Amino acid sequence: KITGRKKKAVNVIDMFDPNGCNVYELKMIEISQNYRHQGVGTSLLQEVIQYCKKSNIKRLTGEIKGDTRTLRHWYRNNGFTISHDDRIDLLPTICA
Repeated sequence: KITGRKKKAVNVIDMFDPNGCNVYELKMIEISQNYRHQGVGTSLLQEVIQYCKKSNIKRLTGEIKGDTRTLRHWYRNNGFTISHDDRIDLLPTICA
């Protein structure tokens, strides 16, 4: 489990391995409205991806909630694939 807080810019990031299979689910990254579009969320997501690589996590998944149009674009730009039901998936070759 990773949990982090950065003053008012980042509310919470949380991920967990629900089945103990080295497949982690990203539960939430929330950036305060005043800090959006400044690279804060992207930097935080890149830290999560680096953690995955260092920890030999096989896969990183999650679900898009909120402004789906913007978030779909953002996750794609960060290497994720997105399913029709707004599930995100970072391919094993990226995390491994």
